[in-house]
Amino acid sequence: MILPRHGSFYSGNKLASKLSIVLGNKDEQQSITHNTTTRVDGQPISRLETALLNIYQCLQKEKREQQQSIQLKEQLLSLQSCGELLLLAALRYDHLRKGKILSLYGYQDQAIEEYNKGLVQTQHTSITGAISSSSITTMNITAPTALLSTTASVMDSQEYDQFQQRVHQELLSSIEEAKQKNQIRIDILTNVPYEVSSLIVDALAEPSVLVGLCVSKLWCQKIQTSSKVWQTLSLCDYLHTPSELELLANSTPHVAHHIENLIINTSNGIFRDSCIESLKRGQFKKIQSLKITGIVFSVFLREHATSLLIALWETRSSLTSIDLKFGTCGSENISPITLDFILDTCASLQYLSISTSVIGGPSVQRLSEQHPIINSSFYSTLKKYDALISLEFISYYVPDEAIEQIFKRCHNLRRFIISYCSPSVLNMAYKHAPHLRILGCNHSFIQKPILTLENPANYQVLHSKEDGLCVLVYTNTGVDGTFPTLPHFMPLLYKNRMTMKTLHINPAQANTIQLRQLAPLYLNFSLESLARLALYGMYGSIEMLKFYLQQPSTGNVATALSRLEVLHSSSIHSVVDFLTNPRVSPLSVLRVAYQNGNANINSQLVRLFQYYSDLSKSPPTTSNTTREAAPKSLEHIILNFTFRMNDQILASLGSIKTLRCIHFRDVNGFTSDGIRRLLQDLGDQLTEIQFVGSMQWVSDDVIIDFGNYNHQLTHVDLRDAYTMTDRGLMSFLGLANSRILKTLIIKRCGRIGSNSILYAKQKIQTVKYE
Repeated sequence: MILPRHGSFYSGNKLASKLSIVLGNKDEQQSITHNTTTRVDGQPISRLETALLNIYQCLQKEKREQQQSIQLKEQLLSLQSCGELLLLAALRYDHLRKGKILSLYGYQDQAIEEYNKGLVQTQHTSITGAISSSSITTMNITAPTALLSTTASVMDSQEYDQFQQRVHQELLSSIEEAKQKNQIRIDILTNVPYEVSSLIVDALAEPSVLVGLCVSKLWCQKIQTSSKVWQTLSLCDYLHTPSELELLANSTPHVAHHIENLIINTSNGIFRDSCIESLKRGQFKKIQSLKITGIVFSVFLREHATSLLIALWETRSSLTSIDLKFGTCGSENISPITLDFILDTCASLQYLSISTSVIGGPSVQRLSEQHPIINSSFYSTLKKYDALISLEFISYYVPDEAIEQIFKRCHNLRRFIISYCSPSVLNMAYKHAPHLRILGCNHSFIQKPILTLENPANYQVLHSKEDGLCVLVYTNTGVDGTFPTLPHFMPLLYKNRMTMKTLHINPAQANTIQLRQLAPLYLNFSLESLARLALYGMYGSIEMLKFYLQQPSTGNVATALSRLEVLHSSSIHSVVDFLTNPRVSPLSVLRVAYQNGNANINSQLVRLFQYYSDLSKSPPTTSNTTREAAPKSLEHIILNFTFRMNDQILASLGSIKTLRCIHFRDVNGFTSDGIRRLLQDLGDQLTEIQFVGSMQWVSDDVIIDFGNYNHQLTHVDLRDAYTMTDRGLMSFLGLANSRILKTLIIKRCGRIGSNSILYAKQKIQTVKYE
């Protein structure tokens, strides 16, 4: 290696001194250039000297950056320490603020919980020990120096410690204050105006009323003085616990003057006696409705007959409705509470319902000379009871003489319900009841057609100004156990042919001679307003339909008929002939029940459903009374307790384009494949499905198909579906449209678990289960 001459470059000391001068002047970029003509103080510098200068420049630059970095880290240390401490202080102060708000609105327990969170959030920390040294090396130093210096200048350790102490002390004092407030019981009813407190009490529901009676004497007094709360008092074993019944019974004397409707249905004699005693004293000044039920007739009358008679007398001016369900009479079959006493005493009475039964059955009472409720004095007077508009006897037998007297003396009677009588009641209604609107004679509590009579919509006709029978339900037998024939019904039906809307009858078979005699008497017989018709298994129903169609009427014979029920029929050939007649309007609802299917019935149902299928596919026709053009056909099918059905019926049902609802209950003979094809054929046109009862074809695959094909369902009823499992229900719920499906009933489904029920409640608005 050849070294340069001694005079060709500076010595180390001289170079270092010259570089120090240059670096001290901080003018490196101007004094040092990277070329061969570089000079320092007028002396030339070689390439090697230039390289050394560059190396030294880099070293000094790095040193300065390290010094700036250390300074910046110290400033950021101060900033982060202040930030974390400020954050801890802010958290504590935030808990303090939330606790103050909760305490202001009276939620002291929640306020104390919030204060405690502020105390345990962090330990008291000074500004010097907030950040560990290990956190400095992991910091990303990007903050501006001005911001760091400003923040560091604002924060002071002494001020921070004082602030922390103040917040800590205020949290402790707030906890004590909240505990003291929590021990103070503020009665809201004493701190608001009287009008506001009255509105609060009037809006209380019955469970809240029971709780409010136990709060304080003031609450009890205010609740007991509210007339809206006590419009109805119900003492029922199935609605209240014994303690609640006792509370209501003790409050009865204080609220009796507010009560308008009183219901006594309890086996507790003490509570029942308390109400009877208040009635006897005349404390129920405004009572309009009295209902006593759930007690044994003979025992009750022996102990309270006199009290009940006095009670009726004391409330005679205001009572408009009485419902007495006494249960079983004693062997003497005599009651001190009689029909004439009730009607004579309560002159304003409009609704009367009496339910009794006799030990030994109907034959025992028919042999007795005196009815337990209607005694001999009822026949000896001719007093009129014009206020009475509804009378109901649920007993085994009422004599014809009593019924005739009722029709004659209750001239404005518009509803008459009786459970057992002779067919002569039809003739008496024809002669003596011009204002009667609802007549029901039904002893069968298994089929319960009497539910039709209890429809609330039927009560609207009681107060209408129109006359004429609109509801007739007669499924009774005569005194000798036989059914009335068609001639028994025809006079009443023909007289009310323009007003009859609901007809449930079970006539016996009429012979040819009787039918020939009827024809000239009832020409052009047509029930133009009939909307609901129920036909039972007797041949008389079929003969009535034949007689119906044989009338030489020029128009339709059943223009308003929308619902037909066929029960206990061994053959429905004539029924299908009637429904498929062009003079009969298409049904909206068809119910077939209690049928033991055979080849004849199944084929006739297929024929009927194919007829409705053709109607649903036919071009719409415009009615003379409406401009709306839409095909009219079957919309609702109900099959109840029908056996030996087949899938051909389902195939014909699936082709009806207007079908919206299907109700199957205890139907035997269908298969799962047939039901699945039905669901697929009907698709989104279905809105309601009810599969109720032990039917093996209700499988998980059928339930899943609800969600696959029927997306417009609003109501699904799957009671007693013992073959359905969680898999089927969960899959259906996952596919169902929760915005459309509103009701799901899954009662008594033994293979459905709690998780499936919980999932159903999350998705569907109303879920009923057991």
